[in-house]
Amino acid sequence: MRELLLYHNSSLRLMVVSLSYVICYEVMCYYTLMTRIYSKITSKKTLLLIAPALILIVGVAAIFAWNAISSDSETAAKPQDAPIVTSAFSFDPTKAAEWRQGPANESSMALFSNDRSCFTSIEYKTGTVDPIAESTKTQENLSKDGYIVEKLDSATVSIKVGSHDTQLNFRQFGIAGSGNAGQLYGGQAYGYTLLDKGYLHAQVNCNKSDQLPSAVSALTALSFKENN
Repeated sequence: MRELLLYHNSSLRLMVVSLSYVICYEVMCYYTLMTRIYSKITSKKTLLLIAPALILIVGVAAIFAWNAISSDSETAAKPQDAPIVTSAFSFDPTKAAEWRQGPANESSMALFSNDRSCFTSIEYKTGTVDPIAESTKTQENLSKDGYIVEKLDSATVSIKVGSHDTQLNFRQFGIAGSGNAGQLYGGQAYGYTLLDKGYLHAQVNCNKSDQLPSAVSALTALSFKENN
């Protein structure tokens, strides 16, 4: 990034200098032309006094332009402080040694398995939800899109919400075939838990459906701090 800014500044400097030369050249051409046209009505002495003034004005304008460009370049070169994002979720790696934390924001967090075979995401949402209806809708949509959907055994894991353990209930599916969206993860699971205000929605994706149990269990390393 720094090299790009230096190159940008050098290019701007070259452009300003070149522009100044071009303007000066045009002024001198104008001076020559005026000398020829007005030689009979204006003395050369007057033109000799005017020409340096014109050149001075051009030089001042070029300096002003350069200072303005330099100021903008310096402002662009200053690194902007990245905003500090505090997530309502926290991850304890000691409880899921084969997993690492991924991107997070105020209301969500992702986890990735170290072998890259699975990833999970969990999100806090306001309002309410019907977990059974949502899972049924997901299964129906996958079937409509041309995938073979196998309903697997459900699963339950505990996640700490505040000072209490809360159950996340998962519905798991095996996905086969190449539907409208191409090949999908072979194992998918969707979990929900209702809170006093809003609910948590978790999703697990694995290359193979038999990897789902360990991936779902990784969510026990998460905790959630609900705002009052």
